[in-house]
Amino acid sequence: MNVMLVLNQDVINNFFYILLSIFLAFFLIEKKYVPLHRAKPVLLIAAAVSIVLCMLSPIDVIANCVHDMRQIPFMLGILYGGWPIGGILLAVLIGFRTIIYGYTMISTVVYITMFVLTLFFVKPFARMKSKQKVRLATLLYIILATIAAMQAQVLNNFQITWSYVINFILFPAAGMFMIASIAETLRNHLSFSNKMIRFEKMEVVSQLAASISHEVRNPLTVVKGFLQLFKMEGLTEEEKKRYIDTALIELDRAEGIISDYLTFAKPTSANIITIDVKQELQRILDMLRPFAYKNSVLIHEHLEDCGVKGNVQNFQQVLLNIVKNAIESMPNGGVLRIQTKKTRHKVIIHIQDTGCGLTNEQRARLGEPYFSTKEKGTGLGLMVSYRIIEAMKGTIEVESQLGTGTTFTITLPVPLCNKVHHVSPTTNKETISSL
Repeated sequence: MNVMLVLNQDVINNFFYILLSIFLAFFLIEKKYVPLHRAKPVLLIAAAVSIVLCMLSPIDVIANCVHDMRQIPFMLGILYGGWPIGGILLAVLIGFRTIIYGYTMISTVVYITMFVLTLFFVKPFARMKSKQKVRLATLLYIILATIAAMQAQVLNNFQITWSYVINFILFPAAGMFMIASIAETLRNHLSFSNKMIRFEKMEVVSQLAASISHEVRNPLTVVKGFLQLFKMEGLTEEEKKRYIDTALIELDRAEGIISDYLTFAKPTSANIITIDVKQELQRILDMLRPFAYKNSVLIHEHLEDCGVKGNVQNFQQVLLNIVKNAIESMPNGGVLRIQTKKTRHKVIIHIQDTGCGLTNEQRARLGEPYFSTKEKGTGLGLMVSYRIIEAMKGTIEVESQLGTGTTFTITLPVPLCNKVHHVSPTTNKETISSL
């Protein structure tokens, strides 16, 4: 008995076509190019394409019989997609088989039988674990390939040899085992990735909820205390006024905290215009010069004319947060350098201080809720700034060295329209105390 395993270029091509289709389908779904609810149409296209490509690269062709690996994507398409996808794949398989090699009754009978029998395992297959699915797909291939060979023997006097059994039943079954294992690994990876995304979202919500409750409770506690004091008898008008003023300041602080969180959750997309970066930076610097002078901070600016697309108030908030933080990092004096540069596609803003600097761990955590290097800081300012720049399709990069200083680099895209809108000042000095 002379049995030889057929392993030629056509066999390799068949497996390559099937694997390429599977990887491409999962890539499109994982990268969100195709929404998850449209995964089945992608599966259908991937299986149909691999079926056709396998038929175009047959492994063995004899009278009234063509052998290739088309059964693997056909069966997997049915098992994962059910009867609608299976029905379409059956039509594709028989249709292209007829176009390429001509119609034969035996091929139609074989594939209809394979389609019907595979449908019985669709529901059990869906309930199984990954390893069980791989075993079932492999065993089912062996059974259906054997039935197909027996049908060909009965209807067409086809000769079943040991070489046929090895090359076109057992060897492809090993291929089904490998491809089903890869498909299950990719599917599990996709499922795990989606669970991790949901978990991270819930973690962020949990952190924000805890942070809001902590931050808002402090000013409300102060307001409650002063309202209780206000009920005391014998208070002078001056004391009443002081209590009311303090309560109002704390309420303003609570309102500012809530506004920061709302900005983080959804930066406004209204009033989007081309902003004059130089003009807005000069306004922020004019506003903060007294504060810088008080801290003995010298400001050196080199500003080019450039514009970016965005909401003016949000952009002002970003600049105010970062510049004010830079000045606060130099309580014993220092130098603040601000530079803007425009390239063909980008506007780059450098804000560099000579302050205390940050450790690598602190730098990595910038923008996290409730993380701040300041004693009484909330971390909301930078968190909101990162969110606003992200909404403007830009990036914030931070370079820092402990004891030397920190440099913030904001990169934003150049708007298609170069017409710059000059906007009247909207930020006032009261904003400084709320950040």
